[in-house]
Amino acid sequence: MEPTTTLDNRQLRERNFTNIADALNELPGIRGSVTPQGSQGFGQGVNFANSYGLGSNRTLTLINGRRFVSSNVATIFANAGAGTQVDLNTQPSILTDKIDQLSVGGAPIYGSDAISGVINIFQRTRFDGAEFSFTTGISEKSDNENYNFSGIVGKDFLDGRLNVTLAFSRDELTGVEYNSRDFLKRRIGSATNPSTSQNSSLRLPGVNQTNDGRLDPGIGFNDTATDGWPGSVLIRNVNIPFLTRGGLITSTNLAGAGTNPLNPAVPFGTRTTTGLQFDERGFLVPFNQGIVFPGTSGSGGDGFVFSDFTQITSDLNRTSANAFVTFDVTPNIEMFFEGSYFESRADELTQQPTFNSSLFGGLSGALAFSVDNPLLTTQARDALVSRGVTSFSLSRASDDYADLTGFNKTRLYNMVGGLKADLEIFGRTLNFETYGSHGNTRSSDYGQDLNAQNFINAVNVTRNASGQIVCTVNPTRLVGTALTGFAAPGGTPIADPNCVPLDVFGDGRASAAARDYVVEDFVTISEQEQTVFNANIGGSLFDLWAGPVGFNFGYEHREEKASFTPSDFQQAGRGRSVAITPLAGKYNLDEAFGELVIPLVNDENNVPFIYNASVTGRGRYSDNTVNGGFFSYMVGGTLAPIPDVEFRGNFTRSFRSPAITELFLPKVNTFAFVPDLCQTSARNAGPAPTIRAANCAAFIAAFPGTDFNLPDPASTASVPAQSGGNPNLENEAADSYSFGVIVRPTFIPRLSITADCISISLNQPISNLSIAQIASGCFDNPNFNTSDPSNGNGFCEQINYGPNGRVVGDPQNPAVRSGFVNGNNIKFSGIQGTIGYNFPLFSGDFTVGGDMLYVRRRLVDITGVAPSRSDGVIGDPEFSGQLRFRYAQNEFGMTTTVTYTGDQLFSRLNRAPGVAGSGADARALDKLKAYYVVSGGIFYEATDDLRLTFSVTNLFNRQGENYFGELHPSSYNDLIGRRFQLSARATF
Repeated sequence: MEPTTTLDNRQLRERNFTNIADALNELPGIRGSVTPQGSQGFGQGVNFANSYGLGSNRTLTLINGRRFVSSNVATIFANAGAGTQVDLNTQPSILTDKIDQLSVGGAPIYGSDAISGVINIFQRTRFDGAEFSFTTGISEKSDNENYNFSGIVGKDFLDGRLNVTLAFSRDELTGVEYNSRDFLKRRIGSATNPSTSQNSSLRLPGVNQTNDGRLDPGIGFNDTATDGWPGSVLIRNVNIPFLTRGGLITSTNLAGAGTNPLNPAVPFGTRTTTGLQFDERGFLVPFNQGIVFPGTSGSGGDGFVFSDFTQITSDLNRTSANAFVTFDVTPNIEMFFEGSYFESRADELTQQPTFNSSLFGGLSGALAFSVDNPLLTTQARDALVSRGVTSFSLSRASDDYADLTGFNKTRLYNMVGGLKADLEIFGRTLNFETYGSHGNTRSSDYGQDLNAQNFINAVNVTRNASGQIVCTVNPTRLVGTALTGFAAPGGTPIADPNCVPLDVFGDGRASAAARDYVVEDFVTISEQEQTVFNANIGGSLFDLWAGPVGFNFGYEHREEKASFTPSDFQQAGRGRSVAITPLAGKYNLDEAFGELVIPLVNDENNVPFIYNASVTGRGRYSDNTVNGGFFSYMVGGTLAPIPDVEFRGNFTRSFRSPAITELFLPKVNTFAFVPDLCQTSARNAGPAPTIRAANCAAFIAAFPGTDFNLPDPASTASVPAQSGGNPNLENEAADSYSFGVIVRPTFIPRLSITADCISISLNQPISNLSIAQIASGCFDNPNFNTSDPSNGNGFCEQINYGPNGRVVGDPQNPAVRSGFVNGNNIKFSGIQGTIGYNFPLFSGDFTVGGDMLYVRRRLVDITGVAPSRSDGVIGDPEFSGQLRFRYAQNEFGMTTTVTYTGDQLFSRLNRAPGVAGSGADARALDKLKAYYVVSGGIFYEATDDLRLTFSVTNLFNRQGENYFGELHPSSYNDLIGRRFQLSARATF
């Protein structure tokens, strides 16, 4: 009765998919999945599927119809939302028989988490023979190399009563850095569009919109909310013009930065042609500031480039081993065992470094020195002294110290043992099954960070009586006219005989001994454990005139445990990161469930206008040791008026229990960006523009000394935040329905078409309030105290606004405080369809298969303040689909897959022309165009036992939409691009 999309083993083989996640993520119903692409957190490298974009923790993944241990680490620093998601990396493709994606309706059968649906992976657990496969692949840029060797071997014994099946798979995938693609290396990014007055104050004479680096020179400066020019523009070679890797002087004792030709400082928000930076020799050389935009962005020049520290995807190596044993004790009793073992290593290739900058505060603030610092080269000191500089501040991105990328090692095992029996009772055959399973995942994250205290010690240096450069606890720089200052912010140096002076004046100038002193290695251990016992019995109770009444009922006990244990170094917050707290928790559920299927009419009853009809009812009561009981249920039915057409539908109440992280997470510090909703480009926008404009006007008026035409630095550079768990969380509860039709016309044999309407209304969604939600709750809220705008309402009070109206934050005083709550609701509705057809053609078979999804409505309302729809926006197109064509003869065949993504809006908000802050005043481009991605493969049976397959992914290399000669960053769909796979598969 549930709409179902099926992906079979043949599709995996003929496209050379060695990771089933890659195949699933091409389907239109899967969107927003967690992958090894982009920046990674703890437990890096995982693949979690996400049905309908409702969250990977609301998609239940099963293996052979049973739960499997999770690989989602219990921390808010993970890659996914808190839950018991199953890592698809752990499931080898050679072992996969088929994958069913079921929409709604799964909770009464399988329990918690099946809100958006169920992904059920069926494996080849009883195999007789041997099959081996070797696959290799590479991108057209000669990178992203991947290798897979896998095999499955099975044997029947005792006249077929005993079967032993073994499988093995080894994968190696080479990651790709961002700058390996020319269109990414050109660094197209967004920047605030200046006003005419800002252009005059921030830029040199002669710079205007035609030559300031913007892609569209036809966009004018943003002077008003109704001038037809947007508040942000795309620019080339985007960077931060107030920061460098080797160190940039950002303040000195001299006045007149930007106007005094002797002052080498480059302060935030100031244009200058006299700035100085340190090169790799420790020499001071001119700093090319490029063209400055309001805020922290610039075009061209020598500023810090974030894309140098961005990856497309990680290195990922996987090894899995599986064993299956089935034994027919009697013709009616089968014992079975399933065992899985998995190891992986994921390596993030690059990560943004630690900073000391005038853009930040606390430990990450700018360094400060006197010109008599002994680590300065003679050239640098002379350059400063000749200008009259006696003290200066330094901003640097320190990629030459700690390697923040780290790597993850994961070890997982999962075992299932049970018994199946066909029981003859009162002349009827009942099916009984009982099993127990136990799984454990241990994840170790290895990393580095700067030891904050050691860094403070190592940069505060002097010469001793022997002339040697040594660490000192004495002040080393002038504050005014007094020698009272230290070099590093956020603390004072302490005596340490192991201290080694650290040279920060130039990239890579620190000695190995100094780096060893300031860098600390750490290991974070995460563990997830799951134990399940299940017993159920089913069959038919009695016969009605339309057939037997089917039933199934049973009991399940499940226990979930998780722990997250950072190193002592991390827990104490001795690094540059915020202190990371450990977490441990557990819960268990006792559940009783049942299902009843009642046939109403069949074709032999000869009921007019009804070929067959049935109703189904399912129920499941779950008792959770943390938050009590919940009853989930489903009522549905089918009706076929004629053999060619069958209608189906169901109503389901499903649920998700709070995860261990959501329940038990202590108050922890993290990093976040805080949106500046009162900057020029935002104050007339959002879901409630009039309310926001009024609230922003009151906020701006309260701080007359601050220029709110410049974005808050906290909106462009991350600041410390705080979050925590909530043991009083309630279950998420969803009311869902689907109704649709299956058409199998008898006059067109082998054709099947389905279409189903799907609606999910999720109440009390558990959410860790995002900073964007808090900011919106503050400024888009009609409840706003204009006399105290920093604390205008409860949401505003969660943001730490300083005396100048700017966000203030350091690890001891977080910029934003948040936590897990039960929100209002999330609503999703759409139409899902499939098609399947095959027919003989030229001594072969031609097959067409397809899936489509139309998203009718998506509304995420957590706070209750100004909710707005998000369907149809980037990442969530209204229309998407996939068509698959296959032609095969005895010895060869070919496949083609066409994936369609429809138009995508930049936002549903502020689109009306002629309204302040809307239309062309809100954004330069309203939507992205629809596009297709074509992939395919060719296979050839070299012998009866050997098949060769060649496949291409993204045949026409569609990577994004052209925008004034570049690919628009919001349109990127495939950063790797065209890639090739070749495989050889032998069967015996």
